[in-house]
Amino acid sequence: MKHQACLVVRKGEPFLSYEVIPLSQENTVIGRHGSQGEPDIAFHNAFVSRQHASVFKRNNQYYIADLGSKHGTEVQGIELSPHVPVQLSESDSILLAKGMVELEFTHVVPDFTLEFEAILSPEIPKVMPSSVDHFVLDVDRQFCMVLGQEVSLSVKEWALLDLLYQHRTMFVSNKDIMCHVWPERHTNGVYDVGLDEINSLVYRIRKKLKQQANIRTVRGSGYVLEENSAL
Repeated sequence: MKHQACLVVRKGEPFLSYEVIPLSQENTVIGRHGSQGEPDIAFHNAFVSRQHASVFKRNNQYYIADLGSKHGTEVQGIELSPHVPVQLSESDSILLAKGMVELEFTHVVPDFTLEFEAILSPEIPKVMPSSVDHFVLDVDRQFCMVLGQEVSLSVKEWALLDLLYQHRTMFVSNKDIMCHVWPERHTNGVYDVGLDEINSLVYRIRKKLKQQANIRTVRGSGYVLEENSAL
């Protein structure tokens, strides 16, 4: 299945944390929101230049170039020289204006989900599709339906929902969530993931599921996907 190149927002208003922005154009300009010359991806941050950087495709490869911004662009911690393209690799970290905006370059399938094998931990077996009245989850096809309508889930949303479903009615700790959803952010036994990121991800999933699946919070410890008694 063909994957879509995209940018994942780690930090940068007005986007939510880990919101996925597809790179559907040959050239995508990143910059600051303004009344004139709106860039393709606009952030609300005074330290980001109006035309800060561009991500473009050349010979089936993606590159990024700083457009002469005042506060600079970094890829994997290395500051770019103005107007000098640098090729992007999978999971590269991109910082604008010394980290005022944080992005990640990656690839996902067009509906913003991952192949099941890519996100399923080896020790967790596949299971048959689940159907609980108005909530349907098929882990093999990455298919989720709520109240008769298919729900589009981001990479991180699917990873967390999949983990909770595999352990439904069981407690899943915040540490297990970090390990499964953010494996790329593990360094020397420590996960660089805050509880606010987990809480935000759970909030977005709850909103999309329209309370047709009950994700119960175990304060300060983790979550449990319960059978919804209202169904």
